[in-house]
Amino acid sequence: MVCLMDPNGKELFPVPALIFPPHLRLPSHLGRLVLTEVLCGTAAFTKQRVIIPDISNDPRWPDKARDLALNHGFCAAWSEPLISSDGEVLGTFCLSYAEPRIPNNRDLELIQAAAHIALIAIELERSRLALKNAVVEIRNSENKLRTIIDTIPGFVCTLSAAGEVELVNRQSWSISAKRWRIEELGHQQCVHPDDLPCVVDSWKHSIETGQPYDLELRQRRADGVYRWFQSRALPTRDTEGRITGWYMLLTDIDDRKRAEDALRLNEHDLRLIVDSIPGFVSTANAVGEVELVNRQVFGIFRQDD
Repeated sequence: MVCLMDPNGKELFPVPALIFPPHLRLPSHLGRLVLTEVLCGTAAFTKQRVIIPDISNDPRWPDKARDLALNHGFCAAWSEPLISSDGEVLGTFCLSYAEPRIPNNRDLELIQAAAHIALIAIELERSRLALKNAVVEIRNSENKLRTIIDTIPGFVCTLSAAGEVELVNRQSWSISAKRWRIEELGHQQCVHPDDLPCVVDSWKHSIETGQPYDLELRQRRADGVYRWFQSRALPTRDTEGRITGWYMLLTDIDDRKRAEDALRLNEHDLRLIVDSIPGFVSTANAVGEVELVNRQVFGIFRQDD
C-alpha cells in the first residue's frame, strides 16, 4: 500500500495495491486506517523506516489497535517514508504480511527499490498536476486579460519585432483587422493616402531605431469611413535589450479633431467680426497688459506705437 501525503503535510491518504485484501479496500475501513495512522503516520513523521515484525507483541503497536489489526489479517508490517530530494515527505510505502516476519537484506533492498519507484511516480504525478494547474491558471489569467483588453475602446494589438500584427482586441474589428507588415504598409488601403507616406516613414524609423511610435493619422474603418486616430506603439525588450515585440494602441480622436477644427473656424469668424468693429477693441491679461487688438486699431495708431 502507498500512502500519499496531502499537500498541507498533515494527512495521509492510503492507495492500496490490487493484491490488497478486497474487503479492506474501502477508504473508511478500519484495517487500512490502522496501518495508515499507526505505521505509516509514524514513518512519515519521523522520516525513518518503521518495521513491526510481529504486531501481536511489539510495544510500538498501540494495544487498543492490536486486536483490530490482527483480526484483519495483519501480523507484520513495514513502512518506508517517501522523501523528495528537498526533504519533503510525499508519502509512504507499506508492506504487510499475514504472519510475523523480519526483513532480511534482500527484503530491505526490495523495499528501497519499490519505494524509489513509488517516489518517482508520485513526483511525476505531482509535476503533472502542478503543470496542469499552472496551465489552467495561465489560461484564466489570459482570459481575464483578454476581457480587459477587449473592452478598451480602441485598436489594441501586439506586434512582432519586425512589426507584424500578432494579436488584436475585439474593438479592432470596427476599425480594421488586416495584418500589417512593414514591407506591406505601402499597399495598405486602410490608411488615408495623404497620411500613408508619413505613417510608413515613421513606422520604419521606429522599427529600425527602437524609438516609440506616436502619430496622428486617418484610418479607414470597416464601414469605409476615414476617422482620425492617435497611434502609439512601445517596444518590448529582452534582458539583453533586444526588441522582442511591440504594443500598439490606436485611439479614435476624430471627435476631438472635429472640435478643434470647429474651434479654429469659430475663432476665425470671431476675428472677422471683431476686426469689422469701427473702434478700438482689445483684450488684456490680469495685470493690464494688452494681448490682442482688432485691425481697426492700426487705422488709429501707428504700429510702432
